[in-house]
Amino acid sequence: MVRLSLYSAVPPLFLTISYSIHPTASATLDPKDVTEHGLTGERAHALGLEYAKKNFPGHQILVATHTDGNNNSGNIHVHIVLNSLRKYDVPVQPFMERDCDHKAGYKYHQTNQLLQYLKMDLMELCEREGLNQVDLLPPITNKISHAESKATQKGQRKLDEINQQIIKDGLNPAKTKYQTQKQYIKDAILDIANNSDAIEEFKTLLRDKYKIHIRDKRGRFSYLHPERENPISERALGTAYSKKVILSLIEKNQNTRIEPIYKTDPIAIFTYPSNLRLVVDLQNCIKAQQNTRYAQKVKISNLQQMANTLIFLQDNQINSLKQLQLDYTTLSTKIEILSKQKEELNKEITRLSEEIHYLGQYYANKKYFSAMLKAENKTSYHNLHRDKIEKYEEAQRFLKMEFSEYGTKFPSLDSIKEKRKKAFDNSKKLNHRFFQTHQQKQLVSVILNNCQILFAQQIEFHSLTNIER
Repeated sequence: MVRLSLYSAVPPLFLTISYSIHPTASATLDPKDVTEHGLTGERAHALGLEYAKKNFPGHQILVATHTDGNNNSGNIHVHIVLNSLRKYDVPVQPFMERDCDHKAGYKYHQTNQLLQYLKMDLMELCEREGLNQVDLLPPITNKISHAESKATQKGQRKLDEINQQIIKDGLNPAKTKYQTQKQYIKDAILDIANNSDAIEEFKTLLRDKYKIHIRDKRGRFSYLHPERENPISERALGTAYSKKVILSLIEKNQNTRIEPIYKTDPIAIFTYPSNLRLVVDLQNCIKAQQNTRYAQKVKISNLQQMANTLIFLQDNQINSLKQLQLDYTTLSTKIEILSKQKEELNKEITRLSEEIHYLGQYYANKKYFSAMLKAENKTSYHNLHRDKIEKYEEAQRFLKMEFSEYGTKFPSLDSIKEKRKKAFDNSKKLNHRFFQTHQQKQLVSVILNNCQILFAQQIEFHSLTNIER
């Protein structure tokens, strides 16, 4: 059974397909259509019949219309149940891909192309009838499944019951809004992504603040919730939480934040693990000038950071601002070199992944090409296995260009996988070095900034004794 569901309560229209013993379709229309467009149960039933006859020809069909909706929502919905075994021969339709898809005795065959066709036809039907609808074709930016919506409602009801008891006891509830694990991850991603200037910073802050770990595999992110053992893929969350969107958001942050955050916000806490914090310049801090209590707190904090800065200088035997500036420049150069190395290594991993893809495609379909060469009627065999043979020829063309030095014999799939494994290991080590160097650069930047403020930007401070004086 195939279950095809066309829901439209929130949003106005939604389409899913699932399978059991007999194919079933459900079309749920927007409750607003009843008052705004005069939708009735009879009209919805007629539309369901029209849609079923057009898109499931040759099948035995049962169409049932409900006017109550889910949880008394009032949304009219139509259920379409069809026998998965086609009973009658029908003319060939545009969405049919196989020769047998229009013949009696064959089962209902659903493909991505058919699903797109069903969505498009449903949208055109709603547009023709002047009903509310949403665009079903673009990818979903914020994906919320029916199960997740149900879990949110159930969790909120339980939380409200608990909070009522807490309020009766004379206390204030700590949490009033229920969050699913997916929603927790979504909110965390948006919070961190809007305040990150680098992908490593994004991963670190997400882990430290929300205990969410990111797995980067095959160009996609997956997020491990602190209470889960298996990660949640970016596809399950929606395109707004994909690696591509996050990288573009971080790049936008880099373009808008030319200076480090502590240059524009002197009291911002240094985000990397260190006992050192930026010293606030009281003369240039408007908030400190307007609030004497805040200014007093800043003075105490500045004394603590002065001590921490001097300890750092002593431990690292730094005697001049020039030395700090040189260290900062050296670390900046290292980061540039490491960034280039990361870029080259990522290109190599992409190339190796592409080679693995086409090698697998080549070896998987080679038997069909070999059988065609031995077949008595090569044209007939080619037409029967066209997809397999075309994939083989596509892979062969790519591999000949990629491995021209190998001649007609290509390297084994295992050897390329081993190369990619080594590349992944090198990438992890390189990312670790990059992150450590970035931390060191941030720390030196804080020290350099503190020294310039504390000592009126003296070009040279001759000794640590002179500094303490």
